[in-house]
Amino acid sequence: MGTKIPSSKAPPLRTKNPHAIVNRVRSENEAVNIIMTKMESDYATLFTKYAELLTLNMSDDLTKLLNREGFQQTVALAETQNISLLQSGNLPARAIAVLFIDLDNFKEANDTFGHEAGDDILKAAATAMKRAKFPNMKFICGRQGGDEMVIAISGDKQALQENLEVIANGVRESIKQGCRITPGGKLSDKGNTLITASIGASLSDNDVTHAMTEADSAMYMSKRAGRDRVTLYVPEHADVQRRAMPRGVTTPQPTA
Repeated sequence: MGTKIPSSKAPPLRTKNPHAIVNRVRSENEAVNIIMTKMESDYATLFTKYAELLTLNMSDDLTKLLNREGFQQTVALAETQNISLLQSGNLPARAIAVLFIDLDNFKEANDTFGHEAGDDILKAAATAMKRAKFPNMKFICGRQGGDEMVIAISGDKQALQENLEVIANGVRESIKQGCRITPGGKLSDKGNTLITASIGASLSDNDVTHAMTEADSAMYMSKRAGRDRVTLYVPEHADVQRRAMPRGVTTPQPTA
């Protein structure tokens, strides 16, 4: 009998682990390894581009807040998974509040000072919203469109019940102070024309969509009551019809 010549091939890989199999093939075949390395690089680039596009589709280009779709998807995910918005930890939020915000006198200022000034006002309002105080609470801000914006806040239910009006008024004051306009149409803390905010607020155990509807109704009550104020939702506001509220605005009033 002749002498058995040892095989130059590596022993068979007895595993069903696809990663181990792929790694074995790559280690034994340089050409395959080069091709797969290039594919991985291309995939990483494609994934990065997709993430960038997704971010663009979820955020408002002007204010950098979540856009309507982005805000709805974020709160829908929170509701579906029964988790706290932007939570750190695994405990669900005990309550979620919504502030629906409409900028008073924005259209008049936009028509008077131009669209560039209008864009600056929207950006300043967005910054002012995020600078407001939300003690020990998580929040997200969104732009619904035009001069309508929304904030969803998650936190301790009792704390929200006791402090929601204070928090909402803090947002209102932050916007008022951050959106002062000079006679030349420039934003300045010395400006004498104010862009104020009418805000509606509502509280829910975990139904953000329902709270948004309630806060929207309450916001229109703030408009009807004279603007630049906060209204907490009560059941009587459910009959408020948005279409009945004139969309016109009053002339911006200088401060004394």
